[in-house]
Amino acid sequence: ELVDMLEFKKDVSQVTGIYYRNAQGEIVSTGYRPVVQDLDEFPIPSRKFFDLEKYIPTPNQYRRLPATNMITGRGCSYSLCTFCFESTEYVREKGYRRISVSRAIEEIKYLKQAYGIREVVFWDDEFLMGGDWVDQFCDAMIAENLDILWSCYGKVNYVRPERMKKMRKAGCWNLFFGLESGNQELLNIIKKGQTLDMMRNAVKWAHEAGIEVRGSFILGLPGETPEMGRKTVDFALTLDLDYGQFNLATPFKGTSMYDLCKSGKYGTYNDDGDFGKYTTCSVIFLPKDYQSPEQLLQLRDSGYRKFYLRPKYWWLKLRSIHSHEDILRYWRGLIFLMEVRLLRKGEY
Repeated sequence: ELVDMLEFKKDVSQVTGIYYRNAQGEIVSTGYRPVVQDLDEFPIPSRKFFDLEKYIPTPNQYRRLPATNMITGRGCSYSLCTFCFESTEYVREKGYRRISVSRAIEEIKYLKQAYGIREVVFWDDEFLMGGDWVDQFCDAMIAENLDILWSCYGKVNYVRPERMKKMRKAGCWNLFFGLESGNQELLNIIKKGQTLDMMRNAVKWAHEAGIEVRGSFILGLPGETPEMGRKTVDFALTLDLDYGQFNLATPFKGTSMYDLCKSGKYGTYNDDGDFGKYTTCSVIFLPKDYQSPEQLLQLRDSGYRKFYLRPKYWWLKLRSIHSHEDILRYWRGLIFLMEVRLLRKGEY
């Protein structure tokens, strides 16, 4: 609609869902776009303008090339985590919507036939949401015998032993869990809706099915003490994750964590207007029990060292090498981590 209005020099104010600057220089909103509930109405996204050889996932997110990404759903049926944009009122009102299983299979077939894709990285915020859909998708992948590997993001609440086995049979080799903290008190504050035992079981059941697990944690949450931060790192070490990630609490505007951090009850919120720092790598919020931002950064760096420099971890990685492509992936991963480290040193 917008392109048509611009092409034929019509009034863009008639297009719902945009912001524009009027003749007086004022920014005007045309209101929210009506939500489309049936995502199958949209065409399959075209990749013809992209050289997929130049769009390669990070080394821990693929096993075979060429690979590309897909999204099967929008929104979140949980929508309570205080730190997540999915918990904002606007997103919650839209609800959770997903393409049909048949449509997902159709797109995968298209990717394989048109681009020779051998692997799909699902970027849904919560791919495991709606267990019946996941089971039906896996059944379809197995029946079609497409020889496609895939990975996804998931919430531990939806993990079941039999589901993990079915997912592995259907081609899933890697799962990313948002674990967030090793302290139940903090998990309750951020309304994550999961327990430490649920997290332990989810990782255990995925590993038993032969699926690698990446786990993400948040340090510097409201209410966290340095001791609790160290407990999160120690908890991460007990899970034998294939990859671990330690982010810093970032109170994005519009989330309830933003209001919590701004209240001053749990610590100091440093809002200097630099949105470039909202990367989960900078100290935007400092819990009151931390003496300085440097102390929190040191904890994060110490967590990475403890996690990745363990002899046990290197032994597990060596055992997971089964092909020349695996060796190349790990080499690329080492280069990537070194580059990230150099960039972070420049940032701080």
